[in-house]
Amino acid sequence: RDGLVAIDEFDTTLYFLDDQEIEYLHKEVEREYAQDLRRNVLAMLFDLLELQTYGTVRSELISILENFIPYLLGAGDFRSVAFILRESKVIQQRARELIPEHRQTLEGLPERLSQPAALSQLLQSLDEAAGHPSEEELSELFTELHAEALGTLMGWLSRLSNERVRDLVKTSAERLATAHAPEVLKALGSDDPAVQLEMVRLAGRLKLPGAPDGMGPLLEGGDRELKLVVVEALTTIGSPNAMRLLEKAIDDADRDVRIAAVKFLGQRGHRNAFPRIEAAVLGAKLKDADLTEKMAFFEAY
Repeated sequence: RDGLVAIDEFDTTLYFLDDQEIEYLHKEVEREYAQDLRRNVLAMLFDLLELQTYGTVRSELISILENFIPYLLGAGDFRSVAFILRESKVIQQRARELIPEHRQTLEGLPERLSQPAALSQLLQSLDEAAGHPSEEELSELFTELHAEALGTLMGWLSRLSNERVRDLVKTSAERLATAHAPEVLKALGSDDPAVQLEMVRLAGRLKLPGAPDGMGPLLEGGDRELKLVVVEALTTIGSPNAMRLLEKAIDDADRDVRIAAVKFLGQRGHRNAFPRIEAAVLGAKLKDADLTEKMAFFEAY
């Protein structure tokens, strides 16, 4: 009717939006909502930590970051935790006038997460969680773990029921074992049989040449399953130290351990093992042995 306003009359006004402008606004709204607000907040905290040289300000900022980590772990935001650990190392290099106390606290953030209690709680939460983070998120977090986490990771491998978490733990353990030989020996000397077993398997899989140094006591005092895994790992590694331990395994009290050792040494033609094999063949040691063991020794001889 005459006198009423029609929407068509506004098509050419100054404030009417065309299709391209409307599309731009839609994209900007989507971009705004897609932002990782936690990451933005953390980035601002680290910027302040780098630029502000006042000790009290830095102490407060570091305290905020420390308290943020348990919250992020509880929320399952493992990527942000990894971001904190990475940026804390960057800040130590870039921040001016960083006092030793603040540097020590920042250095301790990854170490704290690598401690047995904290790491065990994290792994248990991951395994029991109804929804799991992406492989990329977990990988980012596990990459920041320190060498002392190796023993804890190995102890949890057999307990984890989630296949994806177990694969990531295994990958992280392999990285740490390859880079930190002393931690391998420490894990082999653990009081936890599960840690010893998984560590021996890992050492064999990676063919770690220094690992046999810690396997001698396991071959002497371990149970049957552990000793068999040790022999298998030693045959895979095949280093001079590994061969010397396999020579001793020829005289082991367990039949299967003896057979596995003598078969491998015979196939390799390892001459240093000949005196032990000859003594068994020509002596009375094989008198009460079964046919399989006798054949193994005679073929090696």
